[in-house]
Amino acid sequence: VEGEVELPRFEEVGKERLKAPGGPTVEVDVVGWGWGQVWLVECKYWKRKVGLGEVQEFEERMERAMSAVEAEYARRWFVSKSGFTAEAEEHLRERGVLHSDGEQLNYLLQRYGLRKLPEM
Repeated sequence: VEGEVELPRFEEVGKERLKAPGGPTVEVDVVGWGWGQVWLVECKYWKRKVGLGEVQEFEERMERAMSAVEAEYARRWFVSKSGFTAEAEEHLRERGVLHSDGEQLNYLLQRYGLRKLPEM
């Protein structure tokens, strides 16, 4: 995204299986709650790039997850170790979804004093 994104200090972070009223259970890799904010994060550690179909599936699951946590708005972040196809990246950018490839995530991890992702 253009500009800075502030990472909140979450009260609770974890992998969750969320159940929306009248809907199926949705698994979310990382859910962060705190200070009136909800973050929903999908992580793919694949050798291939994530395509548009996977991005659209992610969006559908995150809508169901937002319903389950009763949030009107949640910051969505899609992380893919191998990155995204050009079509998928354009779609994420148009929708305002945060997205990072492995290199970008490693930069953030090191910046916060954490170790880099292991190699495949």
